[in-house]
Amino acid sequence: MLAAGIAALICLFVAQLEMVQRDLLVVLPVAVKLVPSVAAIAWTTAAPIRTEITLATQWLFAPVYVFFWFYCFPPWDPRTKRMLGDAYLALTPVRRMLTPIFGILFLGAWLLGDLGLINFPTLYNGKYLAPSSETAPQFLLIAHSHVALTIYAWFGPIGEATFLWMFSSLLLNAKIYFLPSNWVRRNSAIGDRR
Repeated sequence: MLAAGIAALICLFVAQLEMVQRDLLVVLPVAVKLVPSVAAIAWTTAAPIRTEITLATQWLFAPVYVFFWFYCFPPWDPRTKRMLGDAYLALTPVRRMLTPIFGILFLGAWLLGDLGLINFPTLYNGKYLAPSSETAPQFLLIAHSHVALTIYAWFGPIGEATFLWMFSSLLLNAKIYFLPSNWVRRNSAIGDRR
């Protein structure tokens, strides 16, 4: 994340140089094809090529973030399950009932929006900052600030990787959320054996 932040800061200053823009024009079409938000956001700004460079550079780090989440905190790992289960059981009864339902609806809509199956604004598809987006017009202010756009570019891949991990964790650990008493019994039995 630190390397991506440094790259974002460098892009803030270097992406405006014509030499850099000319050299990267070969690579940018690939990034535009792979990540819809790069083109959707870039052409709403006053400096589209500079914005494309900044966004594309940050999306190069997305696989690293996904790897980090799934390697360090695999949703199928017993330690992660225990951590998620303990955090879930610490919630109030009302929150315990609403959290899985809200999680499935929101994260499911997010994933479907990423896949382009529904018109749900995500960081990947760029509809938060797209000019036609009326879901959150205040986000359009980000497109007019180089600093805010750089922070948004840095956060986008991190947020997408996090949401993917959260959705996977929710699905792979559904027993914890929908049958918590069974999970507590099984988990305490494993703890007693140790």
